[in-house]
Amino acid sequence: MIGWRSLWMVAMVLVACGGNEPKAANTPATANSDASAAAEEPRPPSLAEGQQASMREYAQSLATSKTSLEEALTKSDCKAACEAFNAMGSATERLCYTALTEDDQRQCKDAKDQQSSERERTEKSCEPCPPPPEKKHRRKHRNAR
Repeated sequence: MIGWRSLWMVAMVLVACGGNEPKAANTPATANSDASAAAEEPRPPSLAEGQQASMREYAQSLATSKTSLEEALTKSDCKAACEAFNAMGSATERLCYTALTEDDQRQCKDAKDQQSSERERTEKSCEPCPPPPEKKHRRKHRNAR
């Protein structure tokens, strides 16, 4: 036989979990409202969407670098031209690193071809550009002082 304490605990659990609320019948009206609520809920971007956003960002960075390079070469500013050329190389690397689809691979190849022609153009106007400085990554260790 179940004691009154056990019944009381079951009742409390049901109340806490919403067990006393009647469930709405799954009618077309409630099904549509559930679907519209789900459609309005923001969802995190998928991996492919994130990758495409990165590709657009890197392509924009590449275009900006190319414009900066053209402006520097027009002004015969070799230091700025080399900085822009190195930025262009960095954008090309990032673009090619994230390229997954055939279209992305084609865009990578075009960027590499563009970089090669800009290298020739820059070296005609200036001395060969030094390589970009290596980035030093500092790791912070939890126990380091």
